[in-house]
Amino acid sequence: MMILPHIIERILVTAFYPNGVIGLNRLDEGDLEQIPILRQVVCLCRFIREENGPLKLTNTGNLPLKVVREMYLTGVPDWYYTKYPDKRITETDARFVMIARDLATASGIIRKRNNALLMTRKGEKLLADRQLLLETLIRDFVHLFDLSRYDGYESTPGLGFRDAGLSLLVFDRVRRQMPGESLSEMDYAKCYFDMRPDTYLDKRSIDCYLFRTYQNFMEMFGLVTTDQKWNREENRMIMTIQPTPLFDRMIAIRDDYDRIGVRMSPQLKIYTLKITLTGINPPVWRRVQVPSSMLLSDLHYLIQYTMGWEDAHLHEFEKEEVCYTDEVNEELPSVQYGGMMIADLLKESGDRMIYRYDFGDNWEHEVELEEMTVPQKGSVFRVCTEGARKCPPEDCGGVRGYQRMLLILNDPDDPEREEYLNWLGGPYNPDEWKSSLLNLSLHVSADDKETDPRFA
Repeated sequence: MMILPHIIERILVTAFYPNGVIGLNRLDEGDLEQIPILRQVVCLCRFIREENGPLKLTNTGNLPLKVVREMYLTGVPDWYYTKYPDKRITETDARFVMIARDLATASGIIRKRNNALLMTRKGEKLLADRQLLLETLIRDFVHLFDLSRYDGYESTPGLGFRDAGLSLLVFDRVRRQMPGESLSEMDYAKCYFDMRPDTYLDKRSIDCYLFRTYQNFMEMFGLVTTDQKWNREENRMIMTIQPTPLFDRMIAIRDDYDRIGVRMSPQLKIYTLKITLTGINPPVWRRVQVPSSMLLSDLHYLIQYTMGWEDAHLHEFEKEEVCYTDEVNEELPSVQYGGMMIADLLKESGDRMIYRYDFGDNWEHEVELEEMTVPQKGSVFRVCTEGARKCPPEDCGGVRGYQRMLLILNDPDDPEREEYLNWLGGPYNPDEWKSSLLNLSLHVSADDKETDPRFA
C-alpha cells in the first residue's frame, strides 16, 4: 500500500477531528463498556466522586492502592500481574493505570490540587456522555499526549501515537488485502515503514512502533488483542495481532482518503505522462494522469511510488541541460525547484524531461508529456493508469548491475545466486508489477472544500 506524502500528512493532522480521514462511529453502551481505558477513566472519576471532594494522593503523589487495583482490574491485564496475582499493584508499576490518570488530566477531565485529584466541570459534562468522553480521550491521546514517558523509547518521540490514525488505516488495509492469511506483526510494520521510511532508524524503531501502536494504543482502546510466542525457526518472539469485533464498529475510515482534489481554472490541463526507465529492455514504464499545476516536488514523490523506488537517494529533474533540484548544490550548476510546477517545464504534447535518481547508480527516467486534456468540472481521473515490469532493487549497481543480477538469478548453477536471493529477501520477478500499489484518483472541482490546497 502506497500513499503520497501530502495524503499521509492529511491523515496525521485530521485523525479523530470533525471531517477527518479517520473518525469514530457512534457506539452503544455495550460497546463503550468494552474499551479498557474508558473504563479506567470512569473508574477513577467514580472514586473522586465518592470522596465528595478531592481524592487524596499518597505522600509520594501516587493514587491510593485500592484505586490502583480497581483501575488495573478494569483495564488491559499485564503479564507480570497475571503471572504473580498476589503481587501488590502500585501505580508506578501499572503502566496503563498511569496512562489513564495522566490522559484524564491532559484532557481536562480531572486536575490536581494540593496533592489531591478533583473533577472539573468539563469532566462532569463528559461523564454524562460516554461517546463524547471516548472522542475526547482518543483525540487527545493522539494529538496531545506524550506516550514516550512510559515506555523507554524517548529517542523516538511521536512514533506510534502521533501517527495512530495512519496506523489504523495501515492495519485495516493490510488485513483486508490479505484475507485468510496468517499475518504477523511484521506485515503491518513493513507496510507502515514503507510509507514512512524517514521514521526508520534501526530495528529498535520497529520494536517501538509495534509496542506503542498495538500493545498500548490499540489494546487500550479495545481495538485489537495481541499475543507473543517464541518462534524456534526464526529464533525470535513473534506477536500475533487480531482485531476485536469492536474495531469495525468503532473505527470509520473515509473511502476518499487518497483522493486528490484540484480546483477548476481556465489554465488547468490534465497531463498524461509516460515515465520510462532508460537503458533497460524490455522497458520499465508507468503512465500517469496529473494536473498541470502539480508541483515538481509532488511529481518526484509520484514517480518514486509508481516506479517502486524507496526515496533513499538524491534526485533531480533535467530539461534542456538545466538541472532542477530540491536542494541547491554549490558544486553543481542547478536551480532549486521549490514552487515550480510541471507546466513550467512541460508545455506541449511531445515535450520531454529527465528525472534522475540515485547519482551513484544513476537511474534516468524519461518523462514525456503524451497528451493534454481540458477537464470538465466534476471530472475524475485515475492517477496511475498503466505500466509494465517491476522496478530494479535499490543499490543494485545501476543498469549494468541490474542486468548482471538478472543473469545470475536466471542461472540455478551460479554460485552467487543464493547470495542475491538472500540480499533480495526472496525470489525476484522482473515482469511483476501491480497497479494497485497506487490507487489514487484525481477529482476536478470548483468547490474549495474539496480541493487539495497543494493543487489549487
